[in-house]
Amino acid sequence: MKNIEQLVEPYINLPLECDGLTRVISYILDKNNIKHKTCIGLLSNKKDREIDHYWIELPGGRYIDYRARMWLGDDESVPNGIFKPGDYKNIDYICSRKTNLNTSEYIFRILTM
Repeated sequence: MKNIEQLVEPYINLPLECDGLTRVISYILDKNNIKHKTCIGLLSNKKDREIDHYWIELPGGRYIDYRARMWLGDDESVPNGIFKPGDYKNIDYICSRKTNLNTSEYIFRILTM
């Protein structure tokens, strides 16, 4: 089986914000029977930015987020990809709700057109 990075790589540059890309990645993970939860909450740089945000939490505590840099700046102090959130001391992820999006194939196709 391919690893998660290989599964999601073809989709990470789609012109989608965090909610759309999270739906796409969640669909891919579901189709490959990879356990995960979608987090809906706040992303903060602990200084001056706090935004509503979607990301994926994997068992073992790793996150998948390819859109944090869209909001907090494109530099290495902001996570991008699959990572341990504790590795980014200047970034807070505050999950208000964990859910399974159950994205349909129809929505997946629309988002990936």
